[in-house]
Amino acid sequence: MSTPRAPGRVELRSYASRVDIPFEAANGILLEYGQMIHDRFLSMGGFPFDHKMHIASF
Repeated sequence: MSTPRAPGRVELRSYASRVDIPFEAANGILLEYGQMIHDRFLSMGGFPFDHKMHIASF
């Protein structure tokens, strides 16, 4: 039995290639990862910055 996914989470293995992933799903993944890296950076004494604006610049 597989582990249930959290609402809104994307199962990447269901896509044949990266280009098949919808933009909204890919953007959500980037924001989630960006938040994780941002939190780690701050916990190590780094300066605060707007990670969402940085991701939006892509």
